[in-house]
Amino acid sequence: MIEGRVEEQGFKLFYRQNAPGGPPGSSSSGPPGSGGFGSGFSGGGRMSIEVGDIMTEGDGPDEHILDFQGAAEVIYLGEKQSEAYSAWREERTGRRGGRAPRYQTSQFWLERGPATVDYKGEVVERYGVTVSGYFGFERVADQVPKEYRPQ
Repeated sequence: MIEGRVEEQGFKLFYRQNAPGGPPGSSSSGPPGSGGFGSGFSGGGRMSIEVGDIMTEGDGPDEHILDFQGAAEVIYLGEKQSEAYSAWREERTGRRGGRAPRYQTSQFWLERGPATVDYKGEVVERYGVTVSGYFGFERVADQVPKEYRPQ
């Protein structure tokens, strides 16, 4: 998102009011940048958005600000969900999958209003952003330590 290469890297970005797994009781007056228009988005409908709809430049040279209501949804078209993810989700939700694997789909939402993202894509505020779906499944397992610097 920071580099502006979402689609080039195989991702699709959506706004989703009341996304499954989103914050309990969350509701938004509409999609980012809508000025309150939102009657077509009740019940978890989704709308394709651009990075600029939810993220802007921050105060510092390497800072970005995430700011939106509801939830953002990211779909990665480069890989389907794993069987391990399907089992993990079934265990957490109690619902059986029983369908072909979908593309990796994740949601994220802001807990306390706007959140600062540093140049590495990490959220600066502790507990500022909550993730769900495939992001929640993978968590930090694929991340390198914060102090890691490539040679």
